Amino acid sequence: MTSDNIAEYVGENNQFTEKPVTEYPPVIQDNTVTTKDYLYSNNIDTDLLVVIGGLIVILFLMMLIMYFINSLRHKELTEILTKISFPEKSGSNLLKPEAVSCNLLSLCVLAPVFCTPKKLAEVSREIIVASAQEIVWTPGSSRIDGHQEENITWAISSQSPADKYDLINKTSCVSPDSGRFYEPDTVLDHRERVRLFIQIQFPHGSDWSEVLRLTDIVTEKVSSGRTAGGYHHRHTGYTWSVSVN
Repeated sequence: MTSDNIAEYVGENNQFTEKPVTEYPPVIQDNTVTTKDYLYSNNIDTDLLVVIGGLIVILFLMMLIMYFINSLRHKELTEILTKISFPEKSGSNLLKPEAVSCNLLSLCVLAPVFCTPKKLAEVSREIIVASAQEIVWTPGSSRIDGHQEENITWAISSQSPADKYDLINKTSCVSPDSGRFYEPDTVLDHRERVRLFIQIQFPHGSDWSEVLRLTDIVTEKVSSGRTAGGYHHRHTGYTWSVSVN
């Protein structure tokens, strides 16, 4: 036998036959499953990144769209407010003060100093409801004088058309101290009486219900104890003023 081969005695012929050495092929490790798992994991990570990136892009676009919408709204609102507040600057002719003619209703009530604000408010509303409708639509200037119980005297006046959208001036109020007015029963000293001035301005074509609405607003202020107040809107013509002294 040689050192390189293994000799085997096979029998009768006394011959030695070399038995080939069995050679085994090299073992190749199957990494297919591992590779598939790796690729699958990478695919999941890639898909997740794509989804997150897409959401971020969509969110950014939504924020951008909202920004532009808010900018447009702000611009439109600014233009509208500019037209309302400063029509002469905006060039708009829709809200020109000259477009509407106004009526001015003035009431002056003179009462004893102990007359409560609630009583003053009630009397004022009664006078306007009962007497104002007779003169409120009359062209030019009209006036009615009268008196109530408890030595309360009053004068109500209407001017149509009034100065357009001017702030109400208390000096134009009808005064019971004028020569045409009288104080029945007792002439009160200035220190013993309270004077209430009310003025209501409204567009010439207003309904009577609008006059009553403004009257309720004013008398409610008087009833709550307000001694002065007012509201002025030069573009609509609805204006009121009240003072108690």
